[in-house]
Amino acid sequence: MSEIITISTIIRAKVEDVFDTYLNPEDNRRWSTAGGGWSVGKVSIDPKVGGKWSIEFKDAAGVHDFEFGGVYTEIIPNQKIVYAMRKEIADIAADDRFGTVTFEADTPIKGNTTVTISFTTEDTNSLEQQRAGWSAILENFKKHTKRKYNPNNAVILKTIEIPVSSKKVWETLWSKQTYPLWTTSFCDGSCYEGELEYDKKVRFMSPDGSGLSSLVKVSIPYFQMSFEHLGSIVAEFEDLDNPEFAGWKGARETYTLTEKTLDTSTTTTTLEIYQEITKKEYNHFDKKWDEALAKIQTLCQTN
Repeated sequence: MSEIITISTIIRAKVEDVFDTYLNPEDNRRWSTAGGGWSVGKVSIDPKVGGKWSIEFKDAAGVHDFEFGGVYTEIIPNQKIVYAMRKEIADIAADDRFGTVTFEADTPIKGNTTVTISFTTEDTNSLEQQRAGWSAILENFKKHTKRKYNPNNAVILKTIEIPVSSKKVWETLWSKQTYPLWTTSFCDGSCYEGELEYDKKVRFMSPDGSGLSSLVKVSIPYFQMSFEHLGSIVAEFEDLDNPEFAGWKGARETYTLTEKTLDTSTTTTTLEIYQEITKKEYNHFDKKWDEALAKIQTLCQTN
């Protein structure tokens, strides 16, 4: 028998910003999973009463994909969203589950927003699993929104189309032989230590012993690799509380590959780079990424 579960959190951002982020398809791609190595593919959102929404999920192995979504039944800007949830996106049915999201603004001085989600449970997973999963999604939303509206933060978003398979691009990015070749744009002699598998720690190192300590959040071969940066490395030792690293801590860096077959003999892959970064370092890394992408394209087509 279905029940109602309610979860809530407070986000340090203005209510109109929080509301807009919740309904933005590009933002949804960054936070709409409960973790566990799952990732989000395509997102479609039509934010109006009667409008449909859908999210494509990919599991950690990149084997099992499914689409989940529904229909909006009520939208009050900056206050409330109500939607029906369906595994098959169609018109509202009598057996639909429903979700309600409310947004409550704090005083303008504090600039906080309370977000509360109430949802009808399903019968497949336990109540504890459902609460944990939705709580993780809400926490991801909170982290993403907080970083997005931090005045000291910025995002680099780059795409390039390469006329090779996604497998070829993936291997060029992460092979121990080719990784140091394209990352010379950022640092000569750089490398990574560790296994690029979900929930494993990776160290991105430069020859002088400095670098980044990161956690693999998504590793789906030929589709997506995503890292969360944990702290800096100084003289080969991790320093997770380095104040100079504060702006980077918790930042995500994501590589997404989308392969298309144009005809029987032509395959192309779009590589998207998404990097959360500080505004102070934005211009430097923005230029370096243009150089790195050009090298990645050359390596993909010549090796």
